[in-house]
Amino acid sequence: MYRIETKNNKTSIEFTVKPANFFYRFILLFFALAPLLTVISFNRRIASPFALFIIFVAFGMLSLFLFRLLLWNIYGKQLYTISKAEFTSINDYGWFKDNPKTITPITEFNAVFIDLNKSSELLEFNETNLSTVSKKSECVIAFVVNQEIHQSVIKQNPESLKKFGSVISEIKRDIMNLEISLS
Repeated sequence: MYRIETKNNKTSIEFTVKPANFFYRFILLFFALAPLLTVISFNRRIASPFALFIIFVAFGMLSLFLFRLLLWNIYGKQLYTISKAEFTSINDYGWFKDNPKTITPITEFNAVFIDLNKSSELLEFNETNLSTVSKKSECVIAFVVNQEIHQSVIKQNPESLKKFGSVISEIKRDIMNLEISLS
C-alpha cells in the first residue's frame, strides 16, 4: 500500500507494510525474547563474569535484531520525501526510525519498478512495461536519484503499481519539472 501527499512543494510518498498475522507475530516475539530469557536462566551456572557479559551481548544483539524484525512486520513504513532540492528516504519501524538518507541537489530523478518474478532489470513506468506485468506478479518500486538507486522493500501488486505509475508521472512533471511521456 502507498499514500502520497503534497505540501509546500514537497511530495511525501509512504509505502506501508501489510501487517503480519497474529501467529507470525507471536512466533517472532517468542524468538526475540528466548535468547534473553536463556541468558537470565543460565546466569548462576556461568562462573566467569566476562563470559556472561559476552554471552549477554551476543544474545542481546540477536534479540534486538528479531525485535526490530517484529516491529517492521507490524508497523513498517518507508517514507520518501521529494522536492526540487532534495530526496530523503527513511525506514520507520513504529517505535524508532533509521537515520534519513538525503541526496541534495537532485540533478536526475526517475521512478522505476522491478518485477520480482522476472529479471531484476529496472523497468520504466510506461504502458508497454506495465502491460507485461502479470496479475500474480509482485513488484517493488525504485527511485533513481543522481544515478543512485533507492529500492523499496515493500512489494506492490500490479493494480497499485499501475495507479502509482500514473501518479508518479504527475509528480515528476509538477515537482521536478521533468518532461514525461507515457507511451
